[in-house]
Amino acid sequence: MSDVKQALPSVAAPRHNAKLALDSPVGDVSIRYAYFYLLDREPESEAAVLDQTVGYRGSGCSIQDVREGFKESGEYVGKFLTRCVGRRWRSELQRMGEFRYDDQNPTFEEITLLQTADKDRYVDMLATTAIYTMKFARKNGVNCQFYLGTKRGRHPHHATFNRIFMLEDLIDTGYRGWALYLDADCIISDPAWDIRKDLHALRQNRKIMLLHSTLSPEDPHYRWWHVNAAVFAIDLGANLARLFVEGWASFYDLYAASDYEKAKTWTDLSHDQASLVGLLQEMQKYTDLRSHLELTYLENVKVHAAARSDDKETSSDQALEKRRQYLEDLGKQIWG
Repeated sequence: MSDVKQALPSVAAPRHNAKLALDSPVGDVSIRYAYFYLLDREPESEAAVLDQTVGYRGSGCSIQDVREGFKESGEYVGKFLTRCVGRRWRSELQRMGEFRYDDQNPTFEEITLLQTADKDRYVDMLATTAIYTMKFARKNGVNCQFYLGTKRGRHPHHATFNRIFMLEDLIDTGYRGWALYLDADCIISDPAWDIRKDLHALRQNRKIMLLHSTLSPEDPHYRWWHVNAAVFAIDLGANLARLFVEGWASFYDLYAASDYEKAKTWTDLSHDQASLVGLLQEMQKYTDLRSHLELTYLENVKVHAAARSDDKETSSDQALEKRRQYLEDLGKQIWG
């Protein structure tokens, strides 16, 4: 609370009743409070506060409208859904018992590399990167699975959720090996990467996930859960890993069909990156998940990504083609 008071030194307790306060015009203080108390974080920037203030005020909105707007945001809904999944996990962890591997399963030693894209916008990107994915797979004796389309949702960008349901499908078929996921705009940039050796070593150390950290541990903003969902590996032979995937998938079961229909932008639903980070933190409340994670640098070391310049907006066709051409040139340079 002291941090909030320091950030908002001019804020005084309202002298009128709550209804009148909620009917008051929008100011930057109300926007800051919405961030602090509804999203449980500081605003990402002063510009974001200004944009929100001008937008709400220009539409003649009240503080009540700000409150409702923030509560309808993908981020707020995502936090609520994360807690719902967490409550289910508590009972599932008790039922599951101790950490164990299904090491008698015939697929236990297998590795499957997954990539996916929608049929409309990222199909050319995947067609380019899949060439190098398959070269890597053949070199290392790794299986490949590709999926074109949208497994859950109504709009092309909802294909971002495919990775979750592809993992769930593998589990449902009885697969108990490793799954290595790459975004459609990623290629493996280290042909010498001995993926079998690395994943075997992780399993020996009871590590169930290999995740890419976005910040260095020396960074003052570093948190262990700051990871990127563009590339990761997960050991579906471990019961804790399967429980995580089931929770990740059930997160998106909590949205109604109408929610997907209305979600025409990236931020209308909690995207897979946000839900991954939120669920990592949530499961840590009930079990020591952190001790079973391997956090390292994968991007620009093992994998190279041509990421979107703005992760809140949909890329233009020109930007997509520029990224695709960049990966094609890089792939030819690395893989020949």
